[in-house]
Amino acid sequence: MQIDVRALGNGQWQADYQWSEPVEALRFLLPGEGVRQRWTITTPGLRLEPMGRTARLVREDGALFAGASIQFATDTTPLNNAYEFFAKHSDGGLMLYTGYLVARPMREADKRKSGLPGHLLFKLHARDAEQVVAGGAVSKTAVEYAHSRGGTYAYFGKAAPIDDAAALGIIDPGAPDWVRETVAQVLPATMAWFTEQLGVAPAQRPALLLNVDPDGERAVGGGVLNALVHIALLGDWTERSDELHARLVRLVAHESAHIWNSRIVRNRDGRTHRWLHEGSADALADAAIADLGFLPAARVRQFRDDALNDCVLELGSDSLAALSQRRRYGAHYDCGSSFERIIAKRAGPVALWRQLIARASAGNGRYTVDDYLAAVSLVTESPDLAAFGQQLAMQGFAQPEQAFAAQLTAAGYNFAFQDGPPRPEQQERLVQIALVHLVQGDCGKQLPLRNYKSVYVVRGAEGCLALRPGETYRIERVNEHAVGTAGAAAYDAIAAACSGGDPALLGDGTEQWPVPCNQALPPRPRRIVLLEGALSE
Repeated sequence: MQIDVRALGNGQWQADYQWSEPVEALRFLLPGEGVRQRWTITTPGLRLEPMGRTARLVREDGALFAGASIQFATDTTPLNNAYEFFAKHSDGGLMLYTGYLVARPMREADKRKSGLPGHLLFKLHARDAEQVVAGGAVSKTAVEYAHSRGGTYAYFGKAAPIDDAAALGIIDPGAPDWVRETVAQVLPATMAWFTEQLGVAPAQRPALLLNVDPDGERAVGGGVLNALVHIALLGDWTERSDELHARLVRLVAHESAHIWNSRIVRNRDGRTHRWLHEGSADALADAAIADLGFLPAARVRQFRDDALNDCVLELGSDSLAALSQRRRYGAHYDCGSSFERIIAKRAGPVALWRQLIARASAGNGRYTVDDYLAAVSLVTESPDLAAFGQQLAMQGFAQPEQAFAAQLTAAGYNFAFQDGPPRPEQQERLVQIALVHLVQGDCGKQLPLRNYKSVYVVRGAEGCLALRPGETYRIERVNEHAVGTAGAAAYDAIAAACSGGDPALLGDGTEQWPVPCNQALPPRPRRIVLLEGALSE
């Protein structure tokens, strides 16, 4: 089947569907709530009807048909936990998400199947005096590409592309010059590095689309759709700093790594074991950045040291699977990358993923946590390290600091513990951990704890002893320590109260609420600093 997509002018678009034999229905494969309701079906006699979470086109008279046309407007309406149908660039360029257009002709006999066999071919036509970028190609007329899974973004606009044999990039003209220069340097070299080091190339040339939105607080967003990396820079990125530059370099490398560990092969256990692809994307990104010299060696080592210590703090006595159940995924990045740092010390930075990609590609293209741990045992020749990974994923450790220290020692790392002040990000997390512990002990269950910069807000509920049901508490201080600036001291105050049997004093600056604690809160973990080791660790 072929889908032709073209602009009609005045913000209107048309998609024409043609296939080989008449069928009863054209079924759209992906959910599109909030998108398809605004479409116009222009083929006479056809109507759009709901079909579970998606929809299908059928003839009103029940007859067979072999083609359909729809029209829709440029629609940038924000969607809840879904890709926007259109995203704008600052110069009027547009990104179109093709996933909502993906459909399959369905016969009555195919109700339980995917529809007519065969390839789905997209043909995307450039707007007047512009170019279209899709499927790893750029053209001023039209691009054709074979659809694989899900959807991807296509670009329609005038921005000059980064056009390299290893990768294609479109950078929003509203992005600062240093952003474009950084991406132009990092993107092609990183894609070429992954292709060479991991031993397999994507089916189409990798591409990157980057758009900017200067409103709001500074933040980043990223994702990968087949062989396309999408990055959004939010807020003010005008002035280049070493930290912003390092952040952008690592983001491009991290998202690029996902083409290999999440698209060429896929994590079948991704809902529970996100660490397999997110942690490894960090680890592979750091290996590429270090080898290619995009950042100073000390900065790459800092990324790795921060990840290790954030892992220990976030993990506590939980497993990664348990954290997934509570939708706490930060440890998946940090613990996954730290585990691979230990693997790399024994087997090099890419041996694990060369093995895993080769084995998954020879099968159904997917890997599981068991496949991953079997590959760990194989490439490191260490069943003990694989067992450590199993415990990290499924059972957790009573003392994660000591568990990681033992594996670092076994791998041959030289490291030291430091008792200095935590990083600002860790200060914030320490307050959260201590307050959650205190509230859970008082109420016998976990209550929502909301963070508004320098204030934490919790509402008392039935079963609480000190926190009265229905009353809202705005927590600005623990004893005399401000939660916004002295997170480590606030943690220590709650830990001392828990060990001594005294209540912790929560307050908003004018009132205090004594909250007893009868369950010990572990001491703050010390910072682990690796003292030696090449960047190819």
